Amino acid sequence: MLNALRRSAASSISKIFIALLVVSFAVWGISDVFRGNSQQTVMQVGDARISAETFRLSLNRELALLSQQVGREVTLEQARLFGFERQLLGKLATDAAMDARAQQLGLGLSEERLGARIASDPIFDQVGGYDPRIVRRLLQAYGLTEADFVADTRNLAMRQQMARALVGGMQAPQAMIELGFRYLNEQRSVSYFILDPIDPATVEDPDEEALTAFFEENREAYEAPEMRSFVTLALVPNAIVNPDAITDDQIAADYEANRARYSTEERRRVVQLLFQSDEAATAARERLVAGETPEAIADDATLSATLTEFGTVERRSLVEDAIAESAFSLETNGVSEIIEGRFGPRLVYVAEILPPETRPLEEVSDEIRQNLALTQADEEIFSLSEAIEDARAGGETLAEIAARYSLTLESFDMISGDGKDAAGEDVSLPEAEGLLSKVFESDIGLENDYLSLGARGFLWFEVTDITLARPLELDEVRDQVIARWKEDAAERLLQERADAVLAEIREGATLEAAAEANGVEVQSLDGVTRETEEETLGTAFVAAVFEGPRDSTGQVETADGTARILFRVDNTVVPAFFMTSEDAENVAQNFAAALQDGLLTQMVGAIQDDLGVRINQGLVDRLTGASQ
Repeated sequence: MLNALRRSAASSISKIFIALLVVSFAVWGISDVFRGNSQQTVMQVGDARISAETFRLSLNRELALLSQQVGREVTLEQARLFGFERQLLGKLATDAAMDARAQQLGLGLSEERLGARIASDPIFDQVGGYDPRIVRRLLQAYGLTEADFVADTRNLAMRQQMARALVGGMQAPQAMIELGFRYLNEQRSVSYFILDPIDPATVEDPDEEALTAFFEENREAYEAPEMRSFVTLALVPNAIVNPDAITDDQIAADYEANRARYSTEERRRVVQLLFQSDEAATAARERLVAGETPEAIADDATLSATLTEFGTVERRSLVEDAIAESAFSLETNGVSEIIEGRFGPRLVYVAEILPPETRPLEEVSDEIRQNLALTQADEEIFSLSEAIEDARAGGETLAEIAARYSLTLESFDMISGDGKDAAGEDVSLPEAEGLLSKVFESDIGLENDYLSLGARGFLWFEVTDITLARPLELDEVRDQVIARWKEDAAERLLQERADAVLAEIREGATLEAAAEANGVEVQSLDGVTRETEEETLGTAFVAAVFEGPRDSTGQVETADGTARILFRVDNTVVPAFFMTSEDAENVAQNFAAALQDGLLTQMVGAIQDDLGVRINQGLVDRLTGASQ
């Protein structure tokens, strides 16, 4: 977790090492992996045992970080589709192996160096530098203890010592850099024209023999899927909520008991100005007192002020006590005395004050009534679910239960396994995870376990009818088969046409003459490199342009595969190579990183082979839900 936060500020070796070995899958409290019995051991690397608890904590933290990176919640089931747990196991094994080898080599870090490293950790740049109070809050936010952080910092330092010893200062040879530079920076000028797709409607229908043969070759594409009809009964708080049952006395009592919920503390719109000198801060303060705005101060280049908007906040939202004290002691448009800080003198300006307020009972009574009704429904829903289960055990159908408790029974007629109806349209189903798969695992007359519906809901279902999958006959899908045959024929004719035009060009016809004969115009494209992105022409076109020398010709599909591009390479330009140029330096850095990554990967693999890595796959499956 902390490695991911450090990523943007680390040294080159640190970046390579973290990216290769740790990435965002760091192990916190690695010393814990040496304890625990075999039944609770997820993985053993040499003598080091990685416990189920360590794996579980790492899994939860990395899943939370992944969700943060993609901007939405990612479930463990979704992450497993991309091999999430295998990646985590790999990183845990890497850390354990590297730590074991570091101990064997006697590597260490003095307390003085460890303290200096912690104080200068780039992670604290986000909070204005090292401050023990802020550090504790930051670590707590990521579910870490100070001991975790210290252990991680020490272990990471020792891993980096090993990495630097192996690849520190490693550079790619100049010949390799020059080759990569020329490969990446070669530019080509291209002339081309596009043969548009052939409309399948213009293709003659196939005769019966051809159509039958095509149908038989593609029979697996023409099958009626298994369809099932079923009913569902949903029980959620909103289905049984009864706001009318809530009395005015209950509403008033709840309002008094939770008055703070309907109140807001005093809030202020706070602005901070950071200066490089006390002189600038003093001059700015005088101007603010005289009536100038913070924006005007920030726009004055002579003051070199940095403006930070804290927004409209409550006092507790301001982390630094000195800032909070000043901000909440000023009047509107008031400016503080100079406040010294780690990065320079500061001024606090209060642009607006919003007094505390409490919403009256009349304004929130409907809201309270609804909330109390929902709370009451939450309490009743479990007893009602038990009553429904008892009724099902007694042989009642969902239809009978729905009628007894005034609940809604939904019917779904002939739905396929991918959620479509008989017409092929998507059907809106209850949002209970696994509903369709459970429906297709069940049978008519079977009593099924209920499914969870949202956070506090239940869903029951019964299969009422089944139509088995069957192969379709040609007469049932004749129009579809003819349309598919004509689409394939149009594609084939276009390819034959493109091949014929290219043959004419290679036999001596000019690209321009070929374009004119086909009623299209030649277009040109300059400065094409191997990294050029062409949305219409596509990556296959760019790759084909670099397959031959100057004056070479070719044909390739457009990006969407519907049309064909005929092209000619008109010119090639290879820029002069200078080792000191920015592009050459970028190539050198990338090649050096690749070489270093390769060696580090080999080193880690050799250490793991030497120590031995064993995984308790059954326990991993249970912890990740793969065995369910």
